[in-house]
Amino acid sequence: MADPTSTAKNSLSFPSPPPFYKYFTDENVALLKTLKDSHSAQTTRDPAGGDAVAQLRSLKENNDLPPDLQFLIPPDPPSTGTYRSFGDTYFVEEKLPNLEDAGIEQVYPADALSNSLNPAQYLRNIAGSLLLSFVELVGVLSIAPDQYHSKIEDLQTLFLNFHDLLNKYRPHQARESLILLMEEQLEKSRAETAQLQLMNKKVQDVLKGLGDLVNPKVISTNGISSQLQNSSSRDGIVWKALDLEFQDS
Repeated sequence: MADPTSTAKNSLSFPSPPPFYKYFTDENVALLKTLKDSHSAQTTRDPAGGDAVAQLRSLKENNDLPPDLQFLIPPDPPSTGTYRSFGDTYFVEEKLPNLEDAGIEQVYPADALSNSLNPAQYLRNIAGSLLLSFVELVGVLSIAPDQYHSKIEDLQTLFLNFHDLLNKYRPHQARESLILLMEEQLEKSRAETAQLQLMNKKVQDVLKGLGDLVNPKVISTNGISSQLQNSSSRDGIVWKALDLEFQDS
C-alpha cells in the first residue's frame, strides 16, 4: 500500500528535493567517476560485458555498490505507465486523446480528413450548429431557465468536436505553411540569382572596356582623353572607371 504522505508530497506543484540529494557529495561523485573509469577500461578489454553504466546498474541491482553510491546511478527510463512532474500526471507514451476515449459524442464523420472529404466544410457546419445552439439556449433561458442543462451539454459537445477536428487539421496547416515558406525562399533565390547574373554581365562589360589598358596609349573616361604616362596613372584611371560604372549599383 502506498504511503499517503509520500503520495501527497509527489502531488505538490513544487515538491521539496528528494531526501537522497545529500548523497551527491564531491567525494561520492569522484568515487563514482573512478568506478566508471575502471569499468570503462574493463569494457574496452571485454566488449561483451556491456557499457560502464549498464555494469554499474547491474551492481546496483545486486547491492554490490556502496549504499552512498546507489542513489547516484540513474534508473532505466520508464517505457510505460505514467509519471508526475510539478503536481501533474503525464503518460510516458504521449498520445493525443480522442473524443471516443473521453466518452464524447463525435458529430463529424471519422473519415473527415480523407482526400475525398473537405474538413473545412465540417468546421463550418459545426460553427453554424454552435450559433444555433446558442440561440436555443437564450430562448430556453427566457422561458424555462431551469432546463438549460441539455443546451449547455450540446454546446460543450459541439465545442469539443470543433476543437478536436481543428487539431486534426493541424498537419495540413503545417504542410501548407511549409509549402508557402519554401516558395518564398525559391523566389528569393531566383531574385538573388538574377541580380548576380546582371552584376556578372556588368563586370564583364567593364573588363572588356578596360582590356586595352595593357598597351594602350589613350583611354576615354566620361568623355575625357588622357595620355598614359606610367602604371600608377593607369591604375588610377581604372579605379575611376570602375567607380563611375558601379556608383549607381
